[in-house]
Amino acid sequence: MTKFEPESQKKFNEPDVVGCLFHDKRQQILSVLVEKEMTVYGLKTALKMNPGVVKRHIDSLLEHGLIKQTRRDQNKMGMTLKYYRAVAMKYVIFLEWEKP
Repeated sequence: MTKFEPESQKKFNEPDVVGCLFHDKRQQILSVLVEKEMTVYGLKTALKMNPGVVKRHIDSLLEHGLIKQTRRDQNKMGMTLKYYRAVAMKYVIFLEWEKP
């Protein structure tokens, strides 16, 4: 399997994606995932968040295409570990208004 490399930047103007990007905890998670891939447990530890909260935000970030699952591994106890990474190093938001 080849290592996932995020794009240099990704542009968004969809209101639901923009709203997702403006959420404080999701920004914290994204800032970590821009730097490296991590599991929910790794994010929980790094950000001192409840794992259920991290998972809920991960699901939203996945749904909006801001992150992706990069790989799966099994630990020594047979648990499946899912790794996530940001899809881009930089997120750009652009807004347009049309004249009524």
